[in-house]
Amino acid sequence: MVAQTAARNRIVALVTVLGLALLAALSVGLPGGIDEAAAAKRCGTTKISYSYGSFRFRVSVARGRVSCATARRVMRQGIPATRPDPRGWNCRETRPSSPYSDVCLASGRLVRARLV
Repeated sequence: MVAQTAARNRIVALVTVLGLALLAALSVGLPGGIDEAAAAKRCGTTKISYSYGSFRFRVSVARGRVSCATARRVMRQGIPATRPDPRGWNCRETRPSSPYSDVCLASGRLVRARLV
């Protein structure tokens, strides 16, 4: 009976430790499990005018160190396909399946815009 109680206590302790380890892993976030959109730095909206109307785009920095002012400026200059890309940036429209309408890349930095 004493051996059964000791064995049961060890199992309870093991399950408790595993449960706490799982809880800690979920609260911190597992590597690679972070949603990229949630990790993006939000920079508000910018307004872009075309000959046929004005549209608002929500801008975010997905990768790299970019100030929000720079991100909005780059998207204002880079979104219309008829304009040249901002110096040092490469801007493109995305596929229709993407939640973002346009992206701009420069030296490992990524800025995205979504039509609001």
